Amino acid sequence: MERPPSKKSLSIELQELFNSDQADRVSLQDKESNSDSWNLIADNDAKRLVSARKIYDEYTKGAIDLSNEEMVQLAFLFQHSLEMEEYKKVVELGNAAGEEGKWIAAAGEDRWLISRGEKQKWGTQFTYDGNQAPMLSDEESGITDEMRQDRGIPVRAKQVSDH
Repeated sequence: MERPPSKKSLSIELQELFNSDQADRVSLQDKESNSDSWNLIADNDAKRLVSARKIYDEYTKGAIDLSNEEMVQLAFLFQHSLEMEEYKKVVELGNAAGEEGKWIAAAGEDRWLISRGEKQKWGTQFTYDGNQAPMLSDEESGITDEMRQDRGIPVRAKQVSDH
């Protein structure tokens, strides 16, 4: 039977996966993105998700423990999946990470809603051209500016004025 990775090597692996994920996205900042650059990122995401799924499986089996920071890192990897069901993992991991995971849990919920063809609630998701993805009104969503601020998300007026 294969042994789960040591805590130190798991932490390093998750940090490297997370750093690689974020570096791909930073590489597009201030550049005109095109389908080739997004295809490359999608390929890299798919490779990272192979490892993320193994780590998640070990975590859900109770074979490994994850710190709050590690849960957030793992959630970010699933946030960039193309599989709608994996967005539920983002919400689960973000919520389990407590205070550190509030933003990513909201982002996962928004991503899941959008993947179902619905409007987002929190205002965390944007289209490839930088515009905010369609969003429910506060009345429809039940989300308040106080709730957004608690999760590190800009208030509605700022979201609207910035985009």
